[in-house]
Amino acid sequence: MNEMIIKYQLIKVRQKQLEENGLLKLTDYLVTDDYVGFEKYLQSWAEKHHMPVSKAAFIFMKFEDDFIDLQTQLMEKHYERLT
Repeated sequence: MNEMIIKYQLIKVRQKQLEENGLLKLTDYLVTDDYVGFEKYLQSWAEKHHMPVSKAAFIFMKFEDDFIDLQTQLMEKHYERLT
């Protein structure tokens, strides 16, 4: 359980960093299924930060993957306690 707390804290730190630099706004486009807006925002963000779009996408996707992984672990732990 301590490991999940540490992961959660690290994700919160990364979330804050992504939010501060504007990359977390991509989540809003995904939630509303606005893939055109997502692509345009990602492109302009990458240009603004002088990096390829693929690198900006990787930074964002890594955060999303880690967040989903943590959520899955929490649900599995909850299920184990119920059974």
